[in-house]
Amino acid sequence: MPLLLPVRLSLLFLVLLALQLSLLDSGSLAATVAAGAALVACALLGSRCAPVVAPTRVRTAIRDRDRRTAFLPQRDPDA
Repeated sequence: MPLLLPVRLSLLFLVLLALQLSLLDSGSLAATVAAGAALVACALLGSRCAPVVAPTRVRTAIRDRDRRTAFLPQRDPDA
């Protein structure tokens, strides 16, 4: 895994360099495509570097319904 970090950084550098070169050119379509590719590459690298959360740590309303007091039976006010 530590070896992949320099490879990812160099790939990101190359994409950003291509983005700058395409922005210097007069072609707006190429600049748009390069900006989109850079955005996708950054999003993909960011999602791959994020830590994985264990499924037991994810809280959902269905899983926690029996633990919350809002779903406990209420007392009868006329009693």
